[in-house]
Amino acid sequence: MKNNIIFFLFATAVLLNSCKQSEPEDILGRTGDVVEFSGYKWDIKINEFAVGPGPNFFSGYYSDVFIDEDGYLHLRIAEHDGKWYSTEVVTQEIVGYGKYVFVTQADLENIPENIVLGLFTWDNNSFYES
Repeated sequence: MKNNIIFFLFATAVLLNSCKQSEPEDILGRTGDVVEFSGYKWDIKINEFAVGPGPNFFSGYYSDVFIDEDGYLHLRIAEHDGKWYSTEVVTQEIVGYGKYVFVTQADLENIPENIVLGLFTWDNNSFYES
């Protein structure tokens, strides 16, 4: 069986400050609703209505999902027009079982308790109906 890799960042109630930014004309590593990161193309999950996991709203804002000049993927929780948005990316390519190493540069020891960071593989074919 093969899996997609999924990264997501979401919160149910977050007290963070946000900044408004205009959408850039050209951004490194991103074309439309796809980012290129770590040798893969990743679809950006975007929903204007609450969906799982959560339920959450998922942002497609360039300021919330992007690759920086050093090649690092950024996923932000941010407020836009009075609504809080989470972020999630999913590989377009199906990858196999194996060992995957996720490296973060965040202070994961001190994130607020209502924020969840998920780094995992997912296989839609592993579910069955009885």
